[in-house]
Formats: sequence, C-alpha cells, structure tokens
Amino acid sequence: MFATNRQSSSRPFLIGALCVMVCSMGVAIGADGPVDTQVSYTGKAGVKRDMVPMGLADCIFTALQNNRDLETSYLDRIVEKFELKIAEDEFAVDINVTPALSYSVFRVNNDRTDTRRGDVDVEILQRLRTGGEFRFLWNNSGREPFDSADANKYATSSSVNFSQPLLRGAGVEIATADLRIARIDEDIRILTLKSTVMDTVFSVIEAYREFMQAKRQLEISRGSLERSKEQMTINNALVETGRMASQELIQTQSDIADQEVDVLSSENAFDAARLELLQVMDIDKNTMIDPIEKVQAVPVVLDYQQSLSLAFQNRPDYLQSRLDREIARIDLKVAENERLWDLSFDTSFSLFGDDVSYGRAFENGIHLDNTDWFAGLILEIPLYGDLSRKETMINAEVALKQAEIALIELTESIEIEVLDALRNIEIQWKQVKLAAMARRLSEQKLDIEKEKLKTGRSSNFQVVSFQNDLVAAQSDELDAIIAYANSLSAFDQTLGTTLETWKIRIKDGERAEQP
Repeated sequence: MFATNRQSSSRPFLIGALCVMVCSMGVAIGADGPVDTQVSYTGKAGVKRDMVPMGLADCIFTALQNNRDLETSYLDRIVEKFELKIAEDEFAVDINVTPALSYSVFRVNNDRTDTRRGDVDVEILQRLRTGGEFRFLWNNSGREPFDSADANKYATSSSVNFSQPLLRGAGVEIATADLRIARIDEDIRILTLKSTVMDTVFSVIEAYREFMQAKRQLEISRGSLERSKEQMTINNALVETGRMASQELIQTQSDIADQEVDVLSSENAFDAARLELLQVMDIDKNTMIDPIEKVQAVPVVLDYQQSLSLAFQNRPDYLQSRLDREIARIDLKVAENERLWDLSFDTSFSLFGDDVSYGRAFENGIHLDNTDWFAGLILEIPLYGDLSRKETMINAEVALKQAEIALIELTESIEIEVLDALRNIEIQWKQVKLAAMARRLSEQKLDIEKEKLKTGRSSNFQVVSFQNDLVAAQSDELDAIIAYANSLSAFDQTLGTTLETWKIRIKDGERAEQP
C-alpha cells in the first residue's frame, strides 16, 4: 500500500532541502517572480482550451495509480506474497485423508467371487524447527466378499513416528534456512518495488519540471515578442519625428519575425513536454495540464557524513546487497552441514487389530497387547566417490566472497556518488546566483539603451541586440534553477529518500492511497 504521512522530518540537516523538494516544485524566475500568464492550448480542430491546473504532488499520485510499470509490479506482488505464505507454511501441521472404494470380480471356471473393499487412510505430519518431524498414521480397511463362504475382514492400525537428525540437517539454523531465505527474498522484493516506485516518482518530477521549463520558456518568448512590438511602436514614432532613419525599422521587423518563430518553437516544445508528462503518468493524451508549482531557489546546507548515513539506511540497492550477502552466508552454512554424516534418531510406536467387523477390529487395535515399537540410531557415512556436496560448498564459498566484494564495491560507489551529488548541488546553486545576476544586469542594460535610443545616443541595432541578450539571460536563469531543483531531487535518489521526502509508504505492495 502506498500512503502518505505529513509528519515533519526528524533530520534537521535536510529541512532546507525538503522544503525545496517537497513544498516548492515550481520555478520562480526574476526578481519580481514569474509572469503569471494563463497558458492555453489550441488543438488540431482550432479549439482553444484552458489548461487544467495540477501540482507536482497531484501528478505523482496520478502516476502511482496509473503507471503500467507499477501495475505490473503490483500484479507480481500477488504471486510473491503467496510464495512467502507457502514458505511460512513449512512448519504448519499437514493433514491428509485418502479414501478409496473398489469393487472386484474374481472368476475361476464357473466359480465367481465378488468383493467390495474400502480403505480410509489418515496422515498427520508436523515438521519441527529442529529438523525432526512427528508423523501420525491411521489406516483402516474393510473387505466384504459376496456369495462366498469367506467372512468379512476389517483391519485398523495406527502409528506414531518421530525422527530427529543429529548431524546433517540438525538444528534450528539449518532446518529454518529455507524459511529465512524466503523471508529475505520477500524483503528484497519489497526493496525492488520501492526502487520501481522511486524511479517512477523521479521520472514524474523530471517530466513535470521539463513541462514547467517549457511553460516558462513560452512565457519568455511571448514576453520578448511583446517587447519587440512595443519597440516597433516607439521606433515608428522616432521615424515620424525624424530622430531615426526609416531603414532602421527593418532591424526591428526582422527581430519581430525571429521572435514569432521562437514563440512557435516554444509552443511546440511546451506541448511535447506535456505529452511526455502524460506518458509518464499514463493518462489520456488529450489531457491539458497547467503546471502550477512555483518555487524560489534557496540554498541548502547538507552534511556529507549524515547524508552518507542516510544513504546506507535507505538505498534499496545497498540494502539488497546486504541481504544478498546474508543469503550467501545461509547457503554456505547449509552446504557445510550437508557434508556431515547422516546420523538420526528414529522411534515409532504402532497399534493394530483386525476382525470380522470394524467395531471389533477397532477394539483390538487399541489394545496394548497388539503393539509394535522401535527405537534406534541410523548412521550413513559417505566414504568415497560423491563430490557433489563438496562442489556445493565450494560454490557457496565463492558466492559469499562475491557478495562481500559486491557490497564493498557498492559501498565505495555510494560514498563517491554522495560526494559528487553534494558537489553538484553546490555548483548548481552558484550557477543560479550568477544567472540571476546576469539576468538583472541584462534588464538594466536594456533599459538604459532604450533611454539612450530615445535621445539619439544609441542605435536600434544595439537595442535589438540587448533585447536578445535579455532573452538569453532569462533562459539561462531558467535552466540554472531547473537544474538546481533537479540536482536536489537526484540527491534524494542518491540517498534513497525519495519516498520519505514525498511521504509515500510501501505496505505489502498495495496501491497508493490519496492523503
């Protein structure tokens, strides 16, 4: 089950990051915030449709409900949970009842004998966690001949058997090995599901931010086009007053044409990003979504050692590697035990009786005069020729060493990944600050140049160039903020805390529940 929990995190050093990643998944561009423009979409039929506002949390939850990869994982969990149930049933009591009814005809010359026979056998088996087992058997049979001088014959017998290995197969550690491996396999399957969910959430985050970026880029392109048109109006007035040559209008007209091309390109990128997000969410391609999230990029303070500790506590691949090593250790213990002599203690006690009626046969069968019992030690010694057990042990030793090496390599890899992720976050934040400064300077530079143009101290070409510089600076700032936000989400993946950040719990592999 996927569920959400809105309790605050207990890790203070991640509060800043969580505020950015959980609460603020949009993008605020510029000193005065984003342009609050209602984006619309014109379909193939020429019908203009308003976008449906959706936050990132809404998109994530929708993906958890509809994503087909997750749907496949949910279906796999049905089989996997039943496999664990079978393994858990190993030490439960097994009861088997076998009834049989037959009718036979025996003919010799003209003599014919018809016989009716019935049998009912009951077996109760209890396996023990020490490796031994109790077995109770109750056999009942009846034979009734027709048209014969032979009398009816009924028989009943019961026995209790107990066997306990003393060397090979003995002990709780060996007897419960399969059960413990099954439980570890279940933990691994849960981790696999967790990894699938994390990847899905991260895919939605990336697709959503790409959609946000396309929306903002469309706003920038439209804003640039509007500025060019306004400048065209100003230039026309300057031409009419004789303060600008009419030939310079060509530069502005050319710039307007370029901006219109940019708007068309941005609209196409916007719709492509929308379709990509819909594909990740696995919902109808005609759904019109308006990404409403907005965020100010803020710095976060992260500690390497604490981050590394979180990664070792939460990363599914690391936890699975440790579980793989544990399975290898169990397999080696079992393989070593298989090379021991097979010494076991066996004992049994039986009662039996028969007669011409079942009642009398049963009375005889519970009489202590009709008993049979046995107790003894049975020893099997492998002397020569069978190398299969040694081969199994060698394979188990190699598998354990390989699991230990894989865990060491993954540990070192995680240490590097965390360090690299922290470095990347720091660099991305610096780029955000520099891009914001460049955008502000471009705005100031353009404003100054426009004023100079009005007084004849600049050229239209210079203003158009500075307008293009501003568009580039706005786009660079947009790219920097999106890259910074994505680096925080990628860091979440590196730590394995994506589900914790979004308050998503996995419980028995069921579907998500809306908070």
